[in-house]
Amino acid sequence: ELDEHYSRVLEYAGQLKNLNIQDIWVIHFTCEDDAVQNPHWQSDYQLRLQGLKVIMFYHNLNFTEVRVSTRWLDHLNGVQTVINKK
Repeated sequence: ELDEHYSRVLEYAGQLKNLNIQDIWVIHFTCEDDAVQNPHWQSDYQLRLQGLKVIMFYHNLNFTEVRVSTRWLDHLNGVQTVINKK
């Protein structure tokens, strides 16, 4: 489940604070049909206060079609979202 991945990556990043990590991403690849059309995002708390960024790639079984959805904060702390792009 993605919520578990989100929590674990934040826990792991927290253990590496001495490395001065600037970006924390979950990169998810899936064949689930609606994964990029109806993505399961990180919570606003995880995004805004913990800095978690998410990108999801959908691919068909032959890898002849790939689509992407992503959610992150821009340099002005505005939420940016891209959904279901080729």
